[in-house]
Amino acid sequence: MRALPRRWLSGLVAVGLGLLVLSAAVRFSAGAARLEALRAQEAAAVRRLEDLKAERARLEAEIRRLQTDEYIETVARQQLGYIRPGEIPYMAIPPARTGAPEPGAPSEMGSGPAPAPPPGAVTLPQAPQGGKSGPAGP
Repeated sequence: MRALPRRWLSGLVAVGLGLLVLSAAVRFSAGAARLEALRAQEAAAVRRLEDLKAERARLEAEIRRLQTDEYIETVARQQLGYIRPGEIPYMAIPPARTGAPEPGAPSEMGSGPAPAPPPGAVTLPQAPQGGKSGPAGP
């Protein structure tokens, strides 16, 4: 068998090295793209973590606020009709309705009758809607 000429041998080595370099470049570029995608995912996860930490801090502050005596008293006054000794309770009573509702007036369907005032409460009539409030002038 004849030996390959030196020129052919150096050409084959050059092609082999070229293919090796090309293969490494393809693998490196795929790895670099994957690395960039992972870095983007990490940045998104860090932003999400910061958002969740801020939300947690806000909720913890809300919990502390809801446990204060002032908040509990406000809820007791608004929802349960709590009054302190010596205070006079009062309840505004809406004006009596006569006839059909005004055009464009909001529907009060399902709202039911106004709740009865607590015993000893002073009731004040509400000012009519759409009219002037206050005393009539000369």
